[in-house]
Amino acid sequence: MLNKVFIESRKVVPIEFIFAFLLQIFIAGPLSLKIAFSIVNPREEKPYIVTTAIICSTIILMCPMMSFVATILYNGITPEFLAQWMQKIVFNFPFAFFSQLFFIQPLVRFLFGIIFKKQLRKAREHAVNYQP
Repeated sequence: MLNKVFIESRKVVPIEFIFAFLLQIFIAGPLSLKIAFSIVNPREEKPYIVTTAIICSTIILMCPMMSFVATILYNGITPEFLAQWMQKIVFNFPFAFFSQLFFIQPLVRFLFGIIFKKQLRKAREHAVNYQP
């Protein structure tokens, strides 16, 4: 790892962002819900269990897909492509898993709680007063 990696990666990050966005919207998002709901029942489990199952499913899908994209962008398609892709998955997965579960998810929940405080309060009041 060298400092020049950060400078060189600035050119590729916007392309990676586009791929990540598209893969999440069209592939990982819908599939992660199916995977998570095949493991947990959202009507019976606590919300944080359901959310964690969805996040883990998303990581399981996005890490190999984005590692594939990164391998092409950084290394090209070479005879060592499969080995380079597998190496990126092995390096990226632990970071993606732990950062998403222990840093990103709590931070996003906290920020959304602050930003959408009024809407969340109304939704809770509606849920408490709901009568079928």
